[in-house]
Amino acid sequence: MKSVPVILSFFFANILLAGETNAPPRSSGVSILGWSPAHSFYVEQHTLTPNEVMKVWIVSSKNAKERQLVYTHGRSIEVLFSNDGHWLAINDHAGSNIANVVLFRQQQGVDFRRVEDVSVKAWAFLASKMGLKLKPGLDHQYVDAIRWTDDHTILLCIYGHTDHRNFVEDWLCLYDVESRTFSTDLDKHNKRHATMEVK
Repeated sequence: MKSVPVILSFFFANILLAGETNAPPRSSGVSILGWSPAHSFYVEQHTLTPNEVMKVWIVSSKNAKERQLVYTHGRSIEVLFSNDGHWLAINDHAGSNIANVVLFRQQQGVDFRRVEDVSVKAWAFLASKMGLKLKPGLDHQYVDAIRWTDDHTILLCIYGHTDHRNFVEDWLCLYDVESRTFSTDLDKHNKRHATMEVK
């Protein structure tokens, strides 16, 4: 008869665990990938065994139980917060031949929602600037977010190759996440971001 309460407690415990969708997973390793500018929250990565799948969470620095699962990947990522902390860019190096930039926008607190993967649009913009009707069909295609230049503009680096006759090397452009527009006008951008007293 003593086995019945044990079985029931095990059963209900499993129900509780199944319902805790926002609880951190059991993992073989935990690492901090970055902090928001105001240090109000941080990005925490859990590596799950045996498949080495990695889950990425936004966690409140005041209460670790306040967290949001934002991303899952299987290789290597970098995280960059905008200057005001309301945007998050993830550089996902998903394979040896591809890298993408995924954008998330803060809704409230640790709640960040995925907005878009800008990589395809970035390659299409590059193609238009080169006078091509289609984006370059390179075997290796990479887009990296280098840094946020202000609260809503991010500097992107596009590069890739097929052979010595077909390649793109460190092609830079700006992307405005609010207007969702690209620009290569770095001179205009630099003038807005520099002030010098002339003596």
